[in-house]
Amino acid sequence: YIMDEWSPLREIIVGTLQGFKEHNHYSSYHSSNKFINTLYDEAEEGLQTFQTLLEKEGVIVHRPRGFCYNVRDCAVVLGDTIVEGSMRYEEEYLWLESLRPIFLESDLNYLIGPKPTWKNDEPIFDGANLCKLGDSVLIAINETANNKGKMWLEKTFSNINFNSINLKEDVSHIDTTIVPISSNTVLLNSNRLNEDTLPSILNDWNKIWVKEEDLVDEAKMLGFKYGASKWIGMNTLSLNDNTLFISEGQVKLIDILESKNFNCIPVPLKYTRELCGGLHCCTLDLVRD
Repeated sequence: YIMDEWSPLREIIVGTLQGFKEHNHYSSYHSSNKFINTLYDEAEEGLQTFQTLLEKEGVIVHRPRGFCYNVRDCAVVLGDTIVEGSMRYEEEYLWLESLRPIFLESDLNYLIGPKPTWKNDEPIFDGANLCKLGDSVLIAINETANNKGKMWLEKTFSNINFNSINLKEDVSHIDTTIVPISSNTVLLNSNRLNEDTLPSILNDWNKIWVKEEDLVDEAKMLGFKYGASKWIGMNTLSLNDNTLFISEGQVKLIDILESKNFNCIPVPLKYTRELCGGLHCCTLDLVRD
């Protein structure tokens, strides 16, 4: 059961690159999967280390039964229900084949969102565009979610209060803009938001405004293009109300968080810009207390 991003984490899916050769495409940014050959060993080692760190904290970790790195694109858990997203990009639907066995084995309810035809104005929402705030859910309207997707969610989950924020079309998901890390503290992207544009639902929260200079850029792999911006550095995953997993390279952000009495667990996950996903993107929390 999950209605927030910070209650004690009990069960999660961590993505994998294993089996990537069985797919022709990776994302809308990469027309081929071949680039994964070069970074596979280091990236997969980082994911395995992430799993070990989670298990050390008592978290049950599932891994996809085939290729799926950005697990959070594919689904979201609302209350006691896994909701398969109505995703923007057709190639990402192939990832679901590796996740559905885990969904079906879970004690949670399982609901499949409407699959787009990509021809008309129809419901669209990636799971990574929903941010759970305890008593409500904030959904970003942008490239990978639209108002019809929000309307479908509101109709299907009439007991949940859905709010929305409009982000630019080139901002794929909400979790590099608004990242709640505890019951009263949120990381905010200072390049995309300010006090005037902040959703009113966050007015009373403790705000950590992350500036671009607070983030350390990853070394770019020669010859490969980025699929994610530098802001992927604020893509964290909370273990509980005062402890979070964060990319080990984000030393400046770690210092900021520790100065505010948060415990940080560094994770050596590499190539997050090439792979279009950080620690929050490549996971899907299934159970929190």
